[in-house]
Amino acid sequence: MKKEKRVWAITLIVLWWLASNKTSAQQVEDSVRTLKEVVVTGTKFELPIEKSGKFILRLSEQQLRDQPGINFSNLLNNLAGIQVDGNFGTPGSNLNYYVRGARNRQTLILVDGIPMNDPSGIDAFYDLRYIATDQLKNVEVLQGGLSTLYGSGAAASVINIQTKNADQAGLHGSIDLNAGSWNSFGQNLNLNGKADKLTFQVLANNFSAEGFSAATEKNGAGNFDKDGITRRNGFLKVGYQFSPKFKLDIFGGTDWLDAKYDDGAFQDASNSLVQSQIRVGFKGHYTYTNGSVQLTAQQLSNNREFTSLYPTAYDGSNFFTEVVHTHQLSGYAKLLSGVSFQQLKFGEKNVSAIDTTRFTIVDPYTSLFLDFENGLQLHIGTRLNTHSEYGSKLLYNLNPSWTVNIAADSKLKFFGSVSSSFITPSLYQLYSPFGNRNLKPEENVNYEYGVSLANSQFSISAVNFFRNEQNAIGYINRYENLAATRKVSGVTVNAAYHFSNVLSFRADYTSQSSDNEKSFYRIPKEKWSVGATYRVGKGTLLTATYLHTGARTDLYYDENFMASEVKLNAYDLINLSASQELFDRKLSIYGLINNLLNEKFIGVYGFTTQERNYLVGVRYNF
Repeated sequence: MKKEKRVWAITLIVLWWLASNKTSAQQVEDSVRTLKEVVVTGTKFELPIEKSGKFILRLSEQQLRDQPGINFSNLLNNLAGIQVDGNFGTPGSNLNYYVRGARNRQTLILVDGIPMNDPSGIDAFYDLRYIATDQLKNVEVLQGGLSTLYGSGAAASVINIQTKNADQAGLHGSIDLNAGSWNSFGQNLNLNGKADKLTFQVLANNFSAEGFSAATEKNGAGNFDKDGITRRNGFLKVGYQFSPKFKLDIFGGTDWLDAKYDDGAFQDASNSLVQSQIRVGFKGHYTYTNGSVQLTAQQLSNNREFTSLYPTAYDGSNFFTEVVHTHQLSGYAKLLSGVSFQQLKFGEKNVSAIDTTRFTIVDPYTSLFLDFENGLQLHIGTRLNTHSEYGSKLLYNLNPSWTVNIAADSKLKFFGSVSSSFITPSLYQLYSPFGNRNLKPEENVNYEYGVSLANSQFSISAVNFFRNEQNAIGYINRYENLAATRKVSGVTVNAAYHFSNVLSFRADYTSQSSDNEKSFYRIPKEKWSVGATYRVGKGTLLTATYLHTGARTDLYYDENFMASEVKLNAYDLINLSASQELFDRKLSIYGLINNLLNEKFIGVYGFTTQERNYLVGVRYNF
């Protein structure tokens, strides 16, 4: 508690200092104009970030373009409040994402606004290894519960991934080729076109890396084999503007990967996971004078096959459809109402067919957003989560904020929220051989309050969060409700300063803790990162980042399946990247070096971590 008070005191001093200094009168187009950023994740409609009462970290199209070659898990891991577990292992390592000390199942992943949870997995979460950064337009990370808008799973965070789209007349696109350490090779194609009322988008990616041994060798003999990955994905979207008021998009995509893995900590094996997903769907959007109606539907099919001494295969099916109606009631009031339907199916080889284990979720919801002239905003929402196995649960969200105009173009915002979430067990946790049909759903209540200051040159936000969890699910011989309650609390601070079109800085800090340390394995209590971007001359960009990850505790199972706790030391990483644009930005060459100082550290006990590594690439835009 003393540490959190110290963080808040420092933050308030910085806010006061920034507010008392006048900002640069001249800004250039390439600068990040914080006040003009628009987000959608906190309300499901476009809203200036200054009016959002949620803590949202946004990776813009410009920021993604400035970091070519970086993988998606590293982008997330550098953000405040997020720890990605496994991203420093061999390429293809399993990835877990912890936001505000929460597990995968408490974070909902959206791709183009559609939930992507995979019913074939243990926690029904989305596998980040599918993501190719070159295909993304922007990313919004909303921290804090928002189940009233997004349903089960949105208990601690919502990560909304937006893919690129066609927004210019004519034929455009890019081709990207890169190569790097561990014999990695990547190829990416982005082709889009717009002619009159018709648009289309083609995205394709191929990536492979030999990698290195996933498990650590205790004797250092060098006999363990390499564990790499091969990934391929493709996506097609076709849209037609039938009238100024109505547009329809039809889309389909496939993702496939083959990742090698070992038997466990210090244990080599020639295991393989081959998994794939296929998605098809449509999105229709109709606008009228004071509002809009959107209908979305997607069928997602998943398959996961493990080849090892204990081979098995899983199938999953996720059908999602939703109708959302937004209406401007008055100059200061907007109402959003909708209903979503989701049917999840699960099948396990030699155990259960995919059509025999399923459940459905039907959720009507409504949300009211008030924006008063005095700077007060109020977001109120409710949702009736109706589950075929667990009945109905009423969820709520109350999110006030107040924006004040201060010196020059600066705006000071105070915000807070309280919200509830309802996380039902996955189909695997219920119906697999390790399942338990007597499991109770997890229930979360989130509290947070914060302050932010922003203008066209700088921004800083700080938030204090608390989350009360009930009936947390974990594994002990089978899946059980481990503890009646668990409490998590912490502070996150995010800041950015743009001195000019030449130099900019950013910094992120997180402090978090839990009253149940056994549920906090691999999550650092303290973490911070800083980064600098320097534009040299025409088209030259240099970026440096420093990441400190604090000490953690891991749980190690030996060959006799005996568990013991292991303390993992803190580590520090420095990464550098550079890019050069040529021929009027048609051609770009880039390179990056990760772990510049070749830091020796342990990410997951018993498994290897990346030494100094590099990547170089070239991109052609047309």
